[in-house]
Amino acid sequence: MMCRPGTPRSATLRTRKSRFLGLCIAIAGCSAEATDPTTTTTTGVHTTTDDLPEPTWNSATGTPGSDSSTDSNEPTEPTTTTGHNPSSTTSIPDFGDQNLGCNGKIDFLFVIDREHNMHKFWPKFWAVFPSFIEDVLETFANFDLHFMVVDGYGSMTADVSGWGMNECIEPCADNGTCYPTGPEDYPCEAYDDGILESCGMKGAGIVFPAGFEAANRDCGVVGGRRYVDSREQPDLEETVKCISQQGYGYATSRPEVSMLWSVSPDEKPAECNQGFLRDDALLVIVYYTYSGHESVEGPPGLWAEKLYALKGGDEDQLAIIGIIDDSSYDHDIAVCPPGGGTYFETSAAFLHFYIKHKVEGSLCATDYGPYLDAGIELVADLCDAKIPT
Repeated sequence: MMCRPGTPRSATLRTRKSRFLGLCIAIAGCSAEATDPTTTTTTGVHTTTDDLPEPTWNSATGTPGSDSSTDSNEPTEPTTTTGHNPSSTTSIPDFGDQNLGCNGKIDFLFVIDREHNMHKFWPKFWAVFPSFIEDVLETFANFDLHFMVVDGYGSMTADVSGWGMNECIEPCADNGTCYPTGPEDYPCEAYDDGILESCGMKGAGIVFPAGFEAANRDCGVVGGRRYVDSREQPDLEETVKCISQQGYGYATSRPEVSMLWSVSPDEKPAECNQGFLRDDALLVIVYYTYSGHESVEGPPGLWAEKLYALKGGDEDQLAIIGIIDDSSYDHDIAVCPPGGGTYFETSAAFLHFYIKHKVEGSLCATDYGPYLDAGIELVADLCDAKIPT
């Protein structure tokens, strides 16, 4: 099976663009047929016109987070490529200073799962994500950008503050350090200075990442906001990198809950994040997760419905760059070893079946850079198609 690839970005997006492995960009997902689906192309975004056939998956073993699923396997090299031609390139749309696509506004929501099972995947993510941020800021230099990070930790009721690693609360109080329970540089002082007394619940934007391989510091977001505003934030690039350096912790996280609560006006965390989501901006979600849990937010189709409702039902106002456990995808597509079918009922199904504009990336791929590069191309294409006249 061959997923239809996206076109690589121009040379300004570094040489990572030439390594498109295990990648599929589509509006309705990959076809499970052996031949390419019938497509039409608009501004470089591939639109599947056929009905999406449902792929097969292995439902015999494993549950999300169990030793029989992806958690017991080391990440493997992708076994197939997308048929990408490294010599084929497109230029970055020249938006100029007038008539910017997407009204000149993009809201980037980074949903970064940091439960402890992510410890073996985090180094690969952080090896390329800072460069992704640089590329975003370069590609959309004239845009009004918002950046917010949520991680899936915190109270499920949104009434109790949660931050950092729960396992560090007691040792920090007793000894002033979380080491060796937690990382040696864990910021125990953050429990005492009052900055975490409000907006510490699940779904509130993270401005002080704490955990293993996290930034472990206050990132200095200005204005008391839970997100970064590109028009007002000094040292923009380093601040966005700081809030993105989530690392990993111990407790189970629910990233899909944080994703939805962070922007849903009826949920308490959205009060903390007020101003992040704008009606006239393109919403771009980077969804990086190992989670396959059943969700209190209902089935994955409902997640998509809630997100699209926030954009007035306009499916062209949302794009998702996903790096997920793909073990339940058709074996000709998947990079992860075969796993439990429950994944396709949650995060993988959400991305594959219900999101129109997306990049589907595998958590088990050796290099996440091609997925992120393709995501920038997808966003640029969407904005190129939405230039006001």
